[in-house]
Amino acid sequence: MSQRIFDIIQAYSNSGFEPYHMPGHKREDFDYIKALGGVYDLTELPGLDDLHHPTGVIKESQETAARLFQTKKLFYFTCGSSSGIQAAVYAACPRKSAVIVARNSHISVFNAIELNELSASYVFPSEDGNTALFLSVSPQSIEKAFRSAPDARAVIMTSPTYDGVTSDIEKIAEIAHAHGALLIVDAAHGAHLGFSPYFPDSAQSCSADIVIASLHKTLPALTGSAAVMINNMNLIERFEHAFSVFHTTSPSYPVLASIDACVHLLSERKDELFAAYETRLASLYDKAASLKNIRLLRQDTIPGIYRRDPGKILIFGNHCSGKHIYTLLREHRTEPEMFGMRHALCMTSVIDPGERFDRLYCVLKQIDSECAGSAREICAAPQKETAMKISDAVHCKKKALPLREAAGKTAAEYVYAYPPGVPALIPGDVISEEFIAYVLNTEKEGRSFHHSAAEDEETIIVCA
Repeated sequence: MSQRIFDIIQAYSNSGFEPYHMPGHKREDFDYIKALGGVYDLTELPGLDDLHHPTGVIKESQETAARLFQTKKLFYFTCGSSSGIQAAVYAACPRKSAVIVARNSHISVFNAIELNELSASYVFPSEDGNTALFLSVSPQSIEKAFRSAPDARAVIMTSPTYDGVTSDIEKIAEIAHAHGALLIVDAAHGAHLGFSPYFPDSAQSCSADIVIASLHKTLPALTGSAAVMINNMNLIERFEHAFSVFHTTSPSYPVLASIDACVHLLSERKDELFAAYETRLASLYDKAASLKNIRLLRQDTIPGIYRRDPGKILIFGNHCSGKHIYTLLREHRTEPEMFGMRHALCMTSVIDPGERFDRLYCVLKQIDSECAGSAREICAAPQKETAMKISDAVHCKKKALPLREAAGKTAAEYVYAYPPGVPALIPGDVISEEFIAYVLNTEKEGRSFHHSAAEDEETIIVCA
């Protein structure tokens, strides 16, 4: 039986060694240290292995995880998938090279493009007019993008999205490889995919070269738990360097232990756990079909979605806003993950007990009659014209303008809603009247935008 990281740190914690080392809390019995499990918060001590140069229990755990997730090489990250994405782009894309990027990517993708001074050609997935959801990235749009950017070194995209929408990764990988490019997939919300045919296939099983997954989002692991999976062994040496650049040299041992425990749990019980999960989800969808004013988005109900993760419960009400549904759920002690223009999102995982699904259905029945109101017309996110590279816009001379007066100017900051962290505007985009109307309409629906540089939502930073 293989060793567990938790067992090793627990044994060390009980070993009686006096802690003349980091961390500074020294595992002392302060209330908050004890409550937060600080007794297991250790550093790279003899016998505990080293995430940056693993030779023992961490190396063994990562190899077990690689077999579980069906990938050739796997790296643990304890500081989230954003740093994994940045490391992946750094490893795969030479500085100042060209890339093709899905425009609904997470902000960390654009940060990586900025840091590497890459030239990006954008693919804009369509938006469904009834739900305001981004649809799948089509293989045809990727093929078309290569005609405009034949020297692109990589395709970077998200699958599944925050709302569980996946794309045809196998076909997109085939297209990318035919053009001599790599495929990088942000699968932060897809760590649980590939363990049951009820769910879409995992990106790593569909020939993506690098896949980044947040274990903590959909699997039982602590926040910050992530993994980067490498299928293209030519990238290993470069990625090992990228890991040393982007991952903290002080990894969290509690997070590592939780990743390791999650990997062992799934290795031993995945069939049992996912069979029960499928049954609970299917029952919820079937029972909710009888509601009059609430509907749960089911698989294959929207043309343009390749497949969707049923574990992401998207709750729509007849003609009412996502914020209204979100508010009603919270009034019934149900905490959704987020709300969009037309829906509230309840995230589930393989660990949710059956009773929790039963309670959610009871809440949906209670609020059903309150979800028949009216809502304003959706203002779709406009496509953007790009005037310059992200890195050039970030480093240009800047000035602040009222948002309403910024039409025609070039953005010098990121504007995004969080969650999901997909920028509505990135540095280098031309600000249009349509974009300004989109922001104002979205804010009327109760969604606010974050600015990376401006001090308030009514101001925007532009290139002078």
